[in-house]
Amino acid sequence: MCEITGYDTDELCGINVWSLLQPDDHDRVRDIVTSRESGDHAVSIYESRFQTKDGETRYGEFSVRRTNYEGRPAIIGSV
Repeated sequence: MCEITGYDTDELCGINVWSLLQPDDHDRVRDIVTSRESGDHAVSIYESRFQTKDGETRYGEFSVRRTNYEGRPAIIGSV
């Protein structure tokens, strides 16, 4: 994520993921998240735009799924 966004690790740890996504994509991605959280889809694969640290818009394919981590529900994803 550091390489594709331009942020360093400490910056990314403090960033809300929604602030990275292109605002025009928020509603669509929120619908996908809601569907996954309700159990309709175990794995979600979708495209979305995101902003780099220097303001460049990039396109990414996101693969996100529900899982457990240390006995707690979690989300794992890749771009």
